[in-house]
Formats: sequence, C-alpha cells, structure tokens
Amino acid sequence: MRSVARSERNIAHRLIEEFMLSANECVAQYLEARVPSLYRVHEKPDAKRVYEFEVTAATWGYSLGVGSLPIRRVQLKGDRRASQGSGAGRARSRFRRK
Repeated sequence: MRSVARSERNIAHRLIEEFMLSANECVAQYLEARVPSLYRVHEKPDAKRVYEFEVTAATWGYSLGVGSLPIRRVQLKGDRRASQGSGAGRARSRFRRK
C-alpha cells in the first residue's frame, strides 16, 4: 500500500447502496416464501446509546426522530469526585498510619 485517500461519496454511491439493500430484501422475501431459512432478529438498541447518537447527530443538524428517550441519569463515582474536588485529602486522612 502506498497511500490512503478519502473518497467522496456522491449520489451514484448512494443509489448503488439502495439497489443493494433492495436486492437483499427481495432475495430474503423470495427465500422466506419458498425455503425454510434462518435469519437474525436484532435486539433493541440500548436507550443510552441511542440517546448519545441522537445528541451527536444533532450537532450536525440530524435527528432520528425518536422524541424523548427513557434515559435515567446515573452519577458515577468519578463524576461525584470531580464535583466535590479531587478527594485526595480525604483519602490520605482515612488511611493515615498511626
């Protein structure tokens, strides 16, 4: 390999991708009607990850259109420490040798 270059995705790339997806769906429907087949059912995505993606996409003006998501904020120990200070002084005083 000599180099890496970013290629531009244009309408032709998107059109080909849509045709590929459509072909896959047609083959799946054909097989399902005629041949016993195995297929994968994807689990629902983690709500927190969907929310994080939604926030990221919103910075570029995009949205999944999912509305409000059932996210419960959980404060982690590191976040609590950061809001209360480093905590180093408390740790030293707790473990001081006598």
